[in-house]
Amino acid sequence: MLKSLSINNYALIENLEINFNDGFSVITGETGAGKSIILGALSLILGKRADLNVLKDKSKKCIIEGVFDNRSLWVKQFFTDNDLDYDDQTIIRREILPSGMSRAFINDTPVNLTLLSSLGNKFVNILSQNQTLKLNDASFQLNVLDDFINKPHFLEDYKKVYNEYLSLSVRLKRLLEENEQAVKDEDYFKYQFEELDNASLNVDTVAKFEARVQFLEHSEEIKLSLSGAESILNNDNNAVIDSLANLGKMIGNINSFLPASKEISKRIDSVSIELKDILSEIEALNTDDDFDPSELQLVSDKLSLVYCT
Repeated sequence: MLKSLSINNYALIENLEINFNDGFSVITGETGAGKSIILGALSLILGKRADLNVLKDKSKKCIIEGVFDNRSLWVKQFFTDNDLDYDDQTIIRREILPSGMSRAFINDTPVNLTLLSSLGNKFVNILSQNQTLKLNDASFQLNVLDDFINKPHFLEDYKKVYNEYLSLSVRLKRLLEENEQAVKDEDYFKYQFEELDNASLNVDTVAKFEARVQFLEHSEEIKLSLSGAESILNNDNNAVIDSLANLGKMIGNINSFLPASKEISKRIDSVSIELKDILSEIEALNTDDDFDPSELQLVSDKLSLVYCT
């Protein structure tokens, strides 16, 4: 509540002191009497910007001072938050210097216009023509109701409960999302289990399938290697087995003349037998036509069940 307003060297006013008593006060007068000037001066201590045009005497500074009773307002926290001295009465002063500089004070503490405006909005509401629509604003109505009830602890208790409600709502939403994800994961795990169960795979089977895939993927390379080995041993013009047979004949021709060569002949015969056995096994492997491309796809699909899970 505004208790008094002091105006010095502002517009048409040289010096004016107005005291407001409890209750409803009205300032009336003809057009041009200075009602708007008083309202303009009040706006200055509420944080409105000013210029040198407001000075009646350009050689003196303009001083606007208002005294507010803030016992029914919830502004104590504002003073604490902004490191201002709190009292049941708040004095706001605004000075406009001839140099054009402006200074503002709250209980004799210098403040900037932003802070002055923040506090001023808590003390005074200035409503002009066409602003009656503000009465339909739900937040404005709540503020009026809070001021009328004048029980700050009600609002504080409500804020605590409301903040707890918001916190619990966020937690509930998170838990519901986690539960929904858990249900999805459960369905997916069940599906994976059923796929694995239907595949009837165990560690040994998986190992066999992996080996089979390796074999089928390299079937062409295996065929080429076996055919090449068979050709080297038996089919080429310089086949190893044929060359070894010729070597045995050469050494055998001198056995009766060189007894020590007989041991060499035995070793050549032994190597020849071993190579012929190797050739037989290679030929058997080379005749294996177990290279079905469709089998590779089938085995790969079964292994995919394991790898994907």
